[in-house]
Amino acid sequence: MSTCLQSKVASAVLALFLILAWSSGGQIAPGQGQKSGNTTIDASGLPSIPVPHSAPEILKLALDMNGLEVPSARPWHVKLSYDQFDEDGDNVHSGTVEEFYVAPKKFKRIYTSELLNRIDIANDAGLFRAGDQSWPGVDESGVLNSALHPLNLAQWDNRTRQPEKTELKFGNAKFPCVSLRDKDPRVIHFGAPMFCFEPGTVMLRYVNANIAEVITYDSIAPFQGHYVAREITIRHVDKPFLKIHVEELGEITKINDGFFALPPDAKGPLGGRIPVPSSTYSEEYQISSPQPTYPRGVSGLVHVKYVVGKDGSVIEATANDGPEELRKAVLEAVRKYRFRPYLLLDQPVEVESTIEFTVHSR
Repeated sequence: MSTCLQSKVASAVLALFLILAWSSGGQIAPGQGQKSGNTTIDASGLPSIPVPHSAPEILKLALDMNGLEVPSARPWHVKLSYDQFDEDGDNVHSGTVEEFYVAPKKFKRIYTSELLNRIDIANDAGLFRAGDQSWPGVDESGVLNSALHPLNLAQWDNRTRQPEKTELKFGNAKFPCVSLRDKDPRVIHFGAPMFCFEPGTVMLRYVNANIAEVITYDSIAPFQGHYVAREITIRHVDKPFLKIHVEELGEITKINDGFFALPPDAKGPLGGRIPVPSSTYSEEYQISSPQPTYPRGVSGLVHVKYVVGKDGSVIEATANDGPEELRKAVLEAVRKYRFRPYLLLDQPVEVESTIEFTVHSR
């Protein structure tokens, strides 16, 4: 059922030794466990942990059991390749993201594609960047978030949502799930977030993030006592948007601090106001976005530049184009937007972004 590969990577550049531990994954049917002493081992090769009864406890355990960025993680290295597709199914962008992780404030990320080459290095002094100075776009963010912390529950406001147990049917198979419903019964969310697991486990297999986006996790491998999906597909409106593949995964058994030295062209420490692409920010960080009350008989295009404070509230908003009546209505709505804090090395920072409104009067 499982295959282990051990590989030693030693070079003057990296000076790191990696042990790659793999396991063949895929769909694992319940009831295929085996006994090892007094511990039950499930089909994934991980110790079997009883699934809690309540929905909040299920999510809490799943949060600690899936992905790489978990509190109990030991130093590791991962290389992810990805392909991005347009609405016609054409491959429009490909690249890799490689991370060497030692601690929350000690890591190195290498982004490589036909569009950019960037290296991020974190140390006790802050976050530094060499090469392309742009911040991750929606594709790069999707790759990292889906692979490293697939149950990123912070993007949903737990003050208004409550988890409920449910199930989802895929063909003839039924998967146990937890959905996030609104606490106010008068509020109906189309496509409420849903997290589905391999039966009898908290192994994440499917996420319905919203009405348009779903994520599937396949070829599950055990790593450091956690579940890691080697094949991830993000679909938008039932069409593939991103396909992610884990090329390499292993523990870092020897750390050479020289590998984390800053390149000569590195800039930082980064901070202040962080420019974040509007698509990334709205999709991953926005909690609420009240719609403007548009004046009758007025059409136009309004571009808004806004700044979000460390607490997630809009502290500045300006619009320099469009009819004055539209600008007023749009700015009034944008100033009520709420976001979850944007963290840089676990510290909230201010964010600068943009949004566009197009209005056609009737």
